[in-house]
Amino acid sequence: MSNSKPTISQEQRIFEIEERVYRLLAPEFRTKYLAYRKVPTYPEDQRINYGRKTAEYFESIANKFASDFILNNNRQIILEEDTNLEESPMSYNNNTNINMENLAQLIASAISSAMPKNTENTNSHIRIPVPSTYGGDRNAATINIWIQEVERYLQFYNVPSNQ
Repeated sequence: MSNSKPTISQEQRIFEIEERVYRLLAPEFRTKYLAYRKVPTYPEDQRINYGRKTAEYFESIANKFASDFILNNNRQIILEEDTNLEESPMSYNNNTNINMENLAQLIASAISSAMPKNTENTNSHIRIPVPSTYGGDRNAATINIWIQEVERYLQFYNVPSNQ
């Protein structure tokens, strides 16, 4: 019983990864990515079918490269030439976990940099009413209440002091 796995050429590996990266990218990034591809096409009759583990491996690498491409302002990504598919299952799982951790960190940093700073007032359902107009009373209590209403309103809605 010999282990007769078909070997996938380096060119096909690069093509498969690049093809997956292309599919993962949003349409606005795809045209720029096409210019960077090393192997834009690969003949259908020369493609080798591969197993589930190999497909998962290609997907994990493609996810990393797609996120790197987007985070690096659409600059060219370099596929490692020494991509080895003959890893043991244990080392494959460790690499996948590390890649997933890196991917999670990349996604978290991208989301945090893209999202505006969330203050306590942004999504709050609490509304502070617009202060009443000052009627000209000379009563100290009325003046103090009006000043407190205005200050609370300005502080809650972060109105700059020059306005």
